Amino acid sequence: RDTGVWFNIVYTRTGASGVYYVDGEEVFTTAAAATGNGGTLQIGGRGTDGYWEGHIDEVRVATECRSSNWVWA
Repeated sequence: RDTGVWFNIVYTRTGASGVYYVDGEEVFTTAAAATGNGGTLQIGGRGTDGYWEGHIDEVRVATECRSSNWVWA
């Protein structure tokens, strides 16, 4: 990806499946998504591999299910 350019990154989770979107395009699906059962939410963390290199702006956490159409819009 280009440096110096803003991206819209979205993660959605349904049950134990998670989907990552970049600028409305699905880029990665995982079956090992966090379950949200009292664990720590990391925004910009990469597990034990360090942290996001760059700026993070306008973070939102929602309890509503979001469709791929909503992410694309």
